[in-house]
Amino acid sequence: MELTEIIGHILGFVALIVIFFTYQMREKRLIIVTQTVSIILMCLQYLLIGAYSGFLLNVVCIVRNIAYYYKDKKLFSSPLVPAVFAAAIIGLSIFSWEGYYSVFMILALSINTLCLGYFGPQKLRVSLLFTCTCAIIYDLFVGSVTGIAFESIAIISAIVGIIRFTKDSTSQSKKDKQ
Repeated sequence: MELTEIIGHILGFVALIVIFFTYQMREKRLIIVTQTVSIILMCLQYLLIGAYSGFLLNVVCIVRNIAYYYKDKKLFSSPLVPAVFAAAIIGLSIFSWEGYYSVFMILALSINTLCLGYFGPQKLRVSLLFTCTCAIIYDLFVGSVTGIAFESIAIISAIVGIIRFTKDSTSQSKKDKQ
């Protein structure tokens, strides 16, 4: 394994730590900020291990997250913004095509883009069960061990968040009825 690949996997490991905390947050803006940090690290990891489809499409996700963070600004407030970013991911996939397995990353990131743009945190967590699974399949093909771990932790974190926030809302409903 070359030094660049080792550095890439180390960056991916740091992204693992960040992603775990991402889906434990209540506020969508905080989810977006921590997700962006982890995407930057994973982007670098994909670049260093030579997984160019994962790299290029995640660059779009960094820009997407910046736009979503500033969603209250007129430029990014249109309901078409998520669709434009999903289309950009699909369009750019032509330039980063590595083989049929690239479809899994395209699906993962375009669906995640739409869910992040149109849904609240709980539905986003549920969507991760599918999108992270697609990313794991891509990571298997490109040999990204940290990518597989990253997505697996995102799934676990999403499940914990789903359970935790479902319990919180159920508890709050019971208190409201009393």
